[in-house]
Amino acid sequence: MKLVLIADFRHQVIRANTIVEADDLTWEEKYDLIFSDELSGKCFDIAKKLDDKIDYYDPDTTYEKDVMAFVEAIRDYDTKYQRLSKYME
Repeated sequence: MKLVLIADFRHQVIRANTIVEADDLTWEEKYDLIFSDELSGKCFDIAKKLDDKIDYYDPDTTYEKDVMAFVEAIRDYDTKYQRLSKYME
C-alpha cells in the first residue's frame, strides 16, 4: 500500500514540475493549479496516509515564491519517499 502511495506522490510532483516549467501559464495560474485539491490536496492526503506531514515555509509574498516554496518542499519529500521505498515491500 505504501509503495502505491509513494508512486502517486511522485506523480503529483511530476505534475507540479510540469506546471512550474510551463511557459504559457502566469504565476497566478500556476498558483491556482498547484494549490488545488487535485494537486496540493492530494500531496497532503498522501503524506498523512504515510504517517507524515508536509512542512514547508510559505513566504506568502508572490505567487511565484509561494509556488516554488511548495514545489521545492514536495520535491524534497519525494526524494525522501523514493529513498525509503527501496526498503519497503
